[in-house]
Amino acid sequence: MNHLIAHEPSQDLEDLIMKRIIEEERKRAVRGVSIFSVFSIASLWGSISLGGYLWSNFYASGFFQFASLVFSDWSVVLSHGSNFMLSLAESFPVIELSIFLAAVVASFWSVSYFMADFKIIRTRRPISGALLVA
Repeated sequence: MNHLIAHEPSQDLEDLIMKRIIEEERKRAVRGVSIFSVFSIASLWGSISLGGYLWSNFYASGFFQFASLVFSDWSVVLSHGSNFMLSLAESFPVIELSIFLAAVVASFWSVSYFMADFKIIRTRRPISGALLVA
């Protein structure tokens, strides 16, 4: 093993490696921004349209009419409490609310990933005194 010669890496090898890592990170971030921007727009649009659909289902099911009894005729609510609660539970659009909440969660998720990737694109990190600009 004594016949092997130890080679020293060049002085700028670390800078070259770091530049390459940052370039690849930015390329990944650009892909992420393009994908998550489309997904964010679609999920936000879906959340808004599903919100309107949920609101119309609240009216169609009569949930607001039952709920308004709490504020208009409290004695009826107290005298028929269990039936009133069952009527509220039956008229509540659970499936529509679940779909709407899933769309809202998808919106927050996609916007958070979009913002994280966008931040990587906009960040300028110094490497050995030099600034990298995308």
